[in-house]
Amino acid sequence: MLKLKSLLYIAVCTVTATLALAQPPERRGPGFEPRPPGPLGRIEERLGELGLSDEQKERLKKLNRDTGREIGDLMRKLREAHREFDSVLKEYNLDRRKALASIKKISGLQRDILNRMLESQLELRRILKPDQFEKFQEITRRAFEEERQRAFGRRPPPPPQ
Repeated sequence: MLKLKSLLYIAVCTVTATLALAQPPERRGPGFEPRPPGPLGRIEERLGELGLSDEQKERLKKLNRDTGREIGDLMRKLREAHREFDSVLKEYNLDRRKALASIKKISGLQRDILNRMLESQLELRRILKPDQFEKFQEITRRAFEEERQRAFGRRPPPPPQ
């Protein structure tokens, strides 16, 4: 179970990182001070370490654009489906048929998101060479770990045994 959670976490981090690859920094007018980069900004800053060709950069931008749009649309639909389900559950006279239909819709959207993440990961492996992919995974892992430490502080050492 822990291994499955770890694999899912890595998959989500990697997909999230690919979504950040081609995102331009947000501009908010004169004198705007951007926030310090989060994990996606740190990943973007370190992409030079991968030694990407111009073709690879373009393919990653396209992957980012397509994946971001599709997953964003699916996530919006999923949030709406959850709101609908919550609405069904709030009724005193609970309609089992409506509740089951909502569950089916939510499950289908979750499946679609995971399938899109899988396709994105397969495409990422077609774009990057094995050594670049390994470096990308390490960059992603470090960036998210740094963000976790920044947001939540360092974990205390384990108790002595």
